[in-house]
Amino acid sequence: METITWTDKDGWERRANVTLALRSTPERGVPVGVDVRLLDWDTIQRDLNNALQREELLTWDDVQRQGDKLRGIILGAVRQRLIILYREG
Repeated sequence: METITWTDKDGWERRANVTLALRSTPERGVPVGVDVRLLDWDTIQRDLNNALQREELLTWDDVQRQGDKLRGIILGAVRQRLIILYREG
């Protein structure tokens, strides 16, 4: 078995463990990694919204004054759901 990286027809980079016989068709191999398309985007959007409201990042001026908060909010919402995806995978 070896790990092959390829780009699928939709432009997504993928990895799979394949046997020598499957080297030319890696999509038939055993997927490696998580599929971020399975992230719970509705929950991420809700969590982002709620955190932006709590931290009062409501306008461009707010973001310019308190931009460091924005990074933490984004990372917090996405990171939590990505970890869940890894654990379930």
